[in-house]
This record gives sequence, structure tokens and C-alpha cells, in this order.
Amino acid sequence: MAAAQRLTYTIEAYNVSHASENKIHDDSVAKKLGFSGGLVPGVEVFAYASHLPLERWGRAFLERGEMTARFGKPVYDGRIATATAVEGTDGRLEIRVESEGVECATATACLPSVSSPSPRLSDYAYKAPPDLSARPPADEASLAVGLDLSTVPAVLDRERHETYLREVDEAVRRSSAATTAPGAEKIGDAVPSRVAAPGPLPVPTTRQSLVPPVRQ
Repeated sequence: MAAAQRLTYTIEAYNVSHASENKIHDDSVAKKLGFSGGLVPGVEVFAYASHLPLERWGRAFLERGEMTARFGKPVYDGRIATATAVEGTDGRLEIRVESEGVECATATACLPSVSSPSPRLSDYAYKAPPDLSARPPADEASLAVGLDLSTVPAVLDRERHETYLREVDEAVRRSSAATTAPGAEKIGDAVPSRVAAPGPLPVPTTRQSLVPPVRQ
């Protein structure tokens, strides 16, 4: 891919976490804190950006690709979000996610020739979250640097994956974006479906934590 060629992915952002315990995703609470509404979760913004390395490298990116991201400004429910990527001379994709003319996130993606070592779960001892009534306030002590935070266990099975895909409904939201965004008539051409379909990826089933306990 030539260095100057751009990849683009445009979608109507959707807040899947309106009912989340994290009230920054709730419209009324977020507005009280000065935001325009509930924030679309960062993991969803990351997902928008991840379409571009998948477009570039296909299944290989799912198998051994790497991507890091920084989130600077919120993306709001129902607003148009556009991710763009340009490949540098080092082979990395430099990605930006913008909404309403504001840069909301940046990311870098690459495809190493071999997979990096996987994190060792043994390095992250499971720590059960406290009861709601016993939660400490969020302050310098409870969120001190180096402190292991707890993680809520979850079952990641096919049903949960399929429920999530139905909720985000990206095909419909991309269609909506195509009728809303400037230059929408070119969106379909800008993001051709070039990823081969070698068969479905396996859906993991686990009763372990979604992620290891976060280490501040």
C-alpha cells in the first residue's frame, strides 16, 4: 500500500453502555459533569479504529496484529465518527478517529512477522471486587500507582458475542452514516470489502476475568 493512500471507516457512533454502572455513559450524569451526553465507551472507539488494520491486513491482523490507542476527546451517541489511517514508511498504520471535526482518538497499528508473547495470567492474581456497600471512595489511596484493581468475572460465550453484535448493529449504523456524513456517496467506495472469508474465527468460551486486574 502506498504511503499516501488513506483508509477510511465511517459509522454512526452508538453508546452500548447507557445502563452501565459507570455513570459517565449515562446522559444525565455526563451532562452534569459538563459533557454533551453519555460517552461512547473507549472500547467501542477502539473497535471503530480497528476496522482499518483489518482492512489492510485481513485475518492476519486478528491473529498477530498489534494496536495501541490514546483517547483525548469523547465520542457521543448518535454522532458520526470517522476513522482514517495512513501507512508510514515503517509499515505502521497511523490512525485518527474524528467526530464533528474534533480529533477524539489516535492509534498506531502494525503487523509483526511473528506474534508477540502473550501476557501470563499468572502475573495477575485474581482479586474479587468488594461488595457495593464496601467500596472505598475513588481517591489517591484507593487508586494509587501500582495498586492491583479488581475485575468482574464474565462468561464470554457465543451467545454473548452474538448479543453484542446485534446491539451494535454496525451494518445499519454504517448505512445511517453513509446518508449523513459529508461526501457520503463515496463511503462505500472508500472502504471496499477486501478481507477474504476463510471461515469463522473460533468464539472463545471462558469463565475467567474479561481482562487481568488493572495495574495502575
